[in-house]
Amino acid sequence: MQLTEAKLFWWIMPKGTDGHGRALLKGHTALINQNERFDISDARSNRIAHFGVLVGRDRVIIYIEPKNAVQNTARTGLKKADGSDLSWDRWQDEFRDKMPNTIRDFIAKLLDETAKDSHTETIRDRLKSLRELYKLSRYKPNSDVKLKADPNSITEFATGYFRKGNASDNTSSQTNGRGSVEGSLASRLLSGLVDEASASGINVIEANPDPFPKVEWTTEDKAEQLIDRAAEYVATSNIILANKDFRGFEDLVHFFSKGFEEPEIKVMIRKQVQEALEQLLMECVAGALSLKNRPKWNLSDFQAAVSKEALTTAVMQRYWVISHIKRVLGSKIKGFNDAMKSSDQ
Repeated sequence: MQLTEAKLFWWIMPKGTDGHGRALLKGHTALINQNERFDISDARSNRIAHFGVLVGRDRVIIYIEPKNAVQNTARTGLKKADGSDLSWDRWQDEFRDKMPNTIRDFIAKLLDETAKDSHTETIRDRLKSLRELYKLSRYKPNSDVKLKADPNSITEFATGYFRKGNASDNTSSQTNGRGSVEGSLASRLLSGLVDEASASGINVIEANPDPFPKVEWTTEDKAEQLIDRAAEYVATSNIILANKDFRGFEDLVHFFSKGFEEPEIKVMIRKQVQEALEQLLMECVAGALSLKNRPKWNLSDFQAAVSKEALTTAVMQRYWVISHIKRVLGSKIKGFNDAMKSSDQ
């Protein structure tokens, strides 16, 4: 694939492929220059997620051959001829925008196997009335209203990558999608209002982006990065990948299934546990997004708040989750409350 100032090569490896010796056949990314590999990322450091590969990362390999790149003095890495960093952000955006259908189909097939488990839309409807509590009020330029915002209060809501443009007006030199450089005020949101009479203020209207990410369920054999982790937030896609195999989920299902042998009841219990934990994950990420770019929250703070480890500890709370699931299942399953009392004795 041809990218800006680079050529990209990709592979999908057969399931179960493993390397030996100098052969690196598991999913990873790297740069190539003069038939050498540089900046290899795999396992926990794998950049593949930023290219839009949500699942099956252990099977997708991406190499980028930059134009006019040079090796550093120690010959351990690459940089542009002028000494600046290479354009990883731009390449990742371009690949996501025109991802090959073969890779799209590969990802879709893995996700489709668990797509029926998602309750995202139901949960979004339930949380609509609480949107104002997530404090995501932002403002965007509009010349027809009296509200004025501080032009220095620009806030990033999604990935932080913007199309090229002029920050003094609403024009843009590129069209749809995210880019790798700062763009027009129309593509960004402002968080601070000023007095209507202020000469420096920009006319704006209130903007309320959807704070709730979508949840997709997967399994550890399709997403090795989730082994012994409950979930992962992929900011570039605004998706939470939830791990059906996580022991903490299975323990809850087992807890509520004691005393029931009927398969249909066990299915109902599993679905209710998954729905409750989906909502917990969605609210956790939405809360972190509401804090993003506040004066005392820098990028590393936000990334720590939505890390796999943070999401895992968030779903390990028990008292309120169990109380909620008990109440719902008690209204759906005849004799459920009595069965739970018997199992507690």
